[in-house]
Amino acid sequence: MIMSSFSTEDRFLFPFKLFTYFRQRYAPELYKEFHFEDMPLSVFRAALKKQYTNNAHLTDFRVIDRKIAECRQMFAELGKSACCTYKFHCIFLESAKRRFCTNSKSLQSQQTSVDGSDVKTFAKLSPDWTKEDGPFKALYSMNRLRLPLIVDTIGRKTEQGHDPLLGLHIADIGCGGGILTFPLARLGAYVEAVDASADVIASVKEAENCFRHENHESGKATFKCSSVEDFASNNAGSKVHEL
Repeated sequence: MIMSSFSTEDRFLFPFKLFTYFRQRYAPELYKEFHFEDMPLSVFRAALKKQYTNNAHLTDFRVIDRKIAECRQMFAELGKSACCTYKFHCIFLESAKRRFCTNSKSLQSQQTSVDGSDVKTFAKLSPDWTKEDGPFKALYSMNRLRLPLIVDTIGRKTEQGHDPLLGLHIADIGCGGGILTFPLARLGAYVEAVDASADVIASVKEAENCFRHENHESGKATFKCSSVEDFASNNAGSKVHEL
C-alpha cells in the first residue's frame, strides 16, 4: 500500500497536508454548493479538519474508498435537503415580508388621532366658535401672543411691513372655527384648515365665504373636514408649515 510505504512522520503529516489542499481547493466550493451560509466558513473548515484527523490512521485504500463513497452519499443527500431547506427559507421570508407589509398597511389605516368624545364636545359648541366674547374668548386672546411668534419665526420682512406671511402654505390642524386660521390668512398666508368635526366645519363656512369676498389680494383660507392622518397622506411631499 502507498500509505504503508510512508515514514511515520509522513503518515502523521499526510492528513494535515491533504486537509490543507482540500481546504484551499474544495472547502469553499462545498460551503457554497450545499448552502452552509448559516455556518461560518471557519467552523466548516474546522469540522473537515477534525474528520481528516480522526481518519488519519487509515492505510487500507479499500476502507478509504468506502469512506469516500459514504461521504459522497452523505453530501448528495445533504445537498438535496439543504437545497429544499434553502428554497423553503426563501419562500418563508418572502411570505413573511408580504404579511408584514399587509399588516403594516392595515394597522396604519386603523390608527387615528381622532378622539370621538372631543369631536362631539366641540360640535355642540359650533354656534359659539365665531363669538370673540364667548366660550372661546381665551383662544382669541392667545392670538396676541402666538401671531407675533409665528411671524417672527417663519415670516418674511417686507419694506412696507404688510403681508409678512405672503407666499407661505400653512396647515392649521384642529382648526375649530378658524380662530387662528383667519388672522394668518389676513397676513398673506394660504391656510388649509383641517378639523375632524363636520359640524364645526359647517358652522364656519359662512365666515369662510365672507372672508373670501373681503380679501381678494391677500391670503386665502380653506376649511376641510378630515383627520390629520388623511391630510398627511393626501399632501405627502408638499411643502406645508404645520401649526
